[in-house]
Amino acid sequence: MLAPFFLQTILTKATSFVRISENMTFPIPIPTTDQRLVRVQEKGQITLPAEVRKSLGIKKGDLVAVSEETGAVVIKPVQTTHTTGSLWLKELYDYFAPVRQEAITKGYTEAQINDTIDQAVAAVRAEGA
Repeated sequence: MLAPFFLQTILTKATSFVRISENMTFPIPIPTTDQRLVRVQEKGQITLPAEVRKSLGIKKGDLVAVSEETGAVVIKPVQTTHTTGSLWLKELYDYFAPVRQEAITKGYTEAQINDTIDQAVAAVRAEGA
């Protein structure tokens, strides 16, 4: 006669065993004390536990880096600096900083330099139109 169906969990140091019946026991790895179980939602979304977010200083809107390392998903907070405007424009401005400095040394004002740049940008845009 088959034993009645029951579910029993036996905890050991690193594994939980789920006993389905008298003759059927399956090992299930359980998280260590520094791990948390989270359920993957629709579209692969997960919620980081509050204590993890607080510990790492992760707030709504922050960026995190996600990578796969040896069969594990690793999520790390990313430090960013807030900038206004276009990063591309800032890189372009930095690239031409020596030319700008040379023009200032030759007696051109910031306003003259900016006007010349504006005229050049307008000309390029007109060509593309």
